[in-house]
Amino acid sequence: MRITRQQQETLRMKWKQNPDGRTFIQFRRSVVPVLGWGRTTKMSLIKDRVPVMGCAPPIAVRWCSMWLCIEDDGYCHT
Repeated sequence: MRITRQQQETLRMKWKQNPDGRTFIQFRRSVVPVLGWGRTTKMSLIKDRVPVMGCAPPIAVRWCSMWLCIEDDGYCHT
């Protein structure tokens, strides 16, 4: 899965904050895409999701018994 440079930097920072025995490559491979990403059209409300052109989807990773979401600009939240 392709991720942005900012997402990669945030992933590395989070990996360094919690050394759980996994290598960075193992941690990086545990990343999953966030489902349901995209903007909702007025007609479909929740049914259809349309990806926003030029934006990478957010990613999620399991970290310290919770899921972190990392946006395409590197912003991280639970």
